[in-house]
Amino acid sequence: MDHGNLKPSRSYGYTTALVTTLLLTTLAFLGLAAFEREASVLRTIRAFLALRLAPLRARARLKRQRDSLATILEQVAEWVRDESSAR
Repeated sequence: MDHGNLKPSRSYGYTTALVTTLLLTTLAFLGLAAFEREASVLRTIRAFLALRLAPLRARARLKRQRDSLATILEQVAEWVRDESSAR
């Protein structure tokens, strides 16, 4: 089978390799991001179910801790606003 003067161009091979490398790298990154997103959803569901199954006392304690953290975060936000407005 004679193909005559049809020889593959070297630049065609390099271009294909470069495009394939970039495409596979992008797909790998997107795949990792999708796995992380799914894992985050599973952790959220597990935490929700654990909270639903927790005794009332434990839920009340968790609510108090959450309220304490919210208060601290509000104080930090106020401090940051004060510091940034002073500049």
